[in-house]
Amino acid sequence: MKKNKFNTNNIQDDINKYSSMSQDQLMEELIKHAKEGKQNGSINDATIEKLYNVASGFLNEDEKAKLKSLLEIVKKS
Repeated sequence: MKKNKFNTNNIQDDINKYSSMSQDQLMEELIKHAKEGKQNGSINDATIEKLYNVASGFLNEDEKAKLKSLLEIVKKS
């Protein structure tokens, strides 16, 4: 049986791409990808809620509020 290999090159490419972006640029990028995901059916409101529930455990109160606000924008897009 063939196993899928974890491609670290793609991860490093993404880190390099996103690490140089401002917060506003990151938010625009997230919203763009979320719209695409909602259009193709790979993202829905339940997926967005799961993301918040998982990520919020690693955030302080201000970060949680920002994430919640951003995800509400994504839901409406």
